[in-house]
Amino acid sequence: MDSVVVVGAGLGGVSTAKALRTKGFRGTLTLLGDESEAPYDRPPLSKDVLLGTIDHQPLALDAERFGIDLRAGVEAVGLARAGDRWAVRCGNGEEIRADRVVIATGAHPIKLRALDAHPNVYSLRTLQDAHGLRGVLRRPMDVVVIGAGWIGAEVASAAAAIGCTVHVVDRETAPQSGTFGSEVGRRFLPWYGEAGVELLLGRQVVNTGARHIELDDGTVVPAEVIVSGVGVAPSTSWLNSASIELDRRGAVLVDRYLESISAPGVYAVGDCASYPTDRYSTRLRPEHWTNAQQSGAAAAANTLGHATAYDPVPYFWSKQFGRMLQYVGHHDHQDTLVWRSDPANPDWSAYWVRRGQPTAFLAVNRPREVVDVRRLLAQSAPFDLARLADEANPVATCVPEPSAR
Repeated sequence: MDSVVVVGAGLGGVSTAKALRTKGFRGTLTLLGDESEAPYDRPPLSKDVLLGTIDHQPLALDAERFGIDLRAGVEAVGLARAGDRWAVRCGNGEEIRADRVVIATGAHPIKLRALDAHPNVYSLRTLQDAHGLRGVLRRPMDVVVIGAGWIGAEVASAAAAIGCTVHVVDRETAPQSGTFGSEVGRRFLPWYGEAGVELLLGRQVVNTGARHIELDDGTVVPAEVIVSGVGVAPSTSWLNSASIELDRRGAVLVDRYLESISAPGVYAVGDCASYPTDRYSTRLRPEHWTNAQQSGAAAAANTLGHATAYDPVPYFWSKQFGRMLQYVGHHDHQDTLVWRSDPANPDWSAYWVRRGQPTAFLAVNRPREVVDVRRLLAQSAPFDLARLADEANPVATCVPEPSAR
């Protein structure tokens, strides 16, 4: 193998490119990024960048040192077979051929047509988005956030800290209930009230004017600025002519080695890849920082022939309303929720159980517990559920010693 093209210069692409070099690849390595900025980290966009604490957080790449041909501002618009190689067609008319291609184009925000009539609608995915919204939020104003998920909560938290009057609209009956269920979602409700943010739940936007929105129950809400945070979709439309199999959401279907199931020599990482997991007996597409970093390193190893099955314990975190939320693992509606501590406390934790073992763990301001849970879940350690249910027992003591197993 003499050449690799990595399409996408976010964390997944950068992690792949760096890992290729550190694992010994000496061929031609091209990294394409459709944004003109040098690679940067995305999590700070909805926090420190929006608040103006920092301008941005660069990703450590050192392209010159690693011999990476970074093409910033060059968008991939097509992928096709070229004999026994692959050809990436770029928006500038260039065609780049390579033995292997890694797709790391991430995801883009879903747009709501009901918001089209409003002049100031923002999403938050890129550095340009964050700078644009930060430039608008220079004074207290009426802000409406659509969606009470991770991004919605973080933006609402930041806007309230700036002094804005913030309304959050969500069709669910509790924040983040789509991820955690309504019982857990209800535990987030007081956080909004404490920050002066009004929640408008179980409702949807049906119309907008120049300075307001109208909900499906007839409520009219003032809105100088709207931030849409209703989710993202994989950025894979440029693959339409490549005969690469996608799932119903548009993610690249890959095998346990992150290689496309329909296009040998093409790999996918991060938000745009759907991979099978033996650990949870399903397919996953985590839209979070850790997955982008870990999958990039695994894809690099696999392109070099070092068979590395990808099946980590998912992990993500969020800072909102002065709290740190951390989630480890993966659960579904069949799993049983167990409160490890009183959720009325400022810090608390809970977990989900299936067939006698935890599948996922959620903690608020309990980083020590999360460190231990991540380690033990990765080891597939057998938990003592009776001990785990009592917060007086440190998590590390809730599994038997190796000699006792």
